[in-house]
Amino acid sequence: MDNKEQYFELMNFLTEKVYEFIKSLFEKEAEKHATLSKKQDYLDFYLEYQNYRAGTTWLRPTIAQLLYCAVKYPNESFKKAFNGEILGCISAIEMLNTSTYLTNMMLDEKRGYTSKDRMKQAVITSYKFRELAQKVIHEHSPKEHTLYILQRMSEVNELIYEGQYIDVLDRKSVV
Repeated sequence: MDNKEQYFELMNFLTEKVYEFIKSLFEKEAEKHATLSKKQDYLDFYLEYQNYRAGTTWLRPTIAQLLYCAVKYPNESFKKAFNGEILGCISAIEMLNTSTYLTNMMLDEKRGYTSKDRMKQAVITSYKFRELAQKVIHEHSPKEHTLYILQRMSEVNELIYEGQYIDVLDRKSVV
């Protein structure tokens, strides 16, 4: 197996692990709420995500895992070194990424986000992913690094939001 095949095998492996982690998280969140409508809201958030990302491999969690393993386990194969240590953190990366995708799709009126209800759903789902990503970092990162990770996550988000703001204003000024 060449390096390219190994890389895509790892990417598929991590995508599956992250997908299961996020699915489990949304199921737990749904169970916390007593009312059926609130429980359904959480499941809808997850289904929106599942529909959007189904059948794709996820680059950012893979890059984070590769970097982590290269530093911590330089003499191990990446798949062998995966032991779930940072599964929460790499899942939070994907959740943050999905949050920005959903916001951008709504702003660009893509994938059916043209009606008010669909736009509201995209915004709320985006918020929920951002909130849960922060919660996951807080619960699953090494305690001595939690504040640092959350600060970097906020800095990345700030840059993403600035980019979206510029994108939206530029689009409106052209019209």
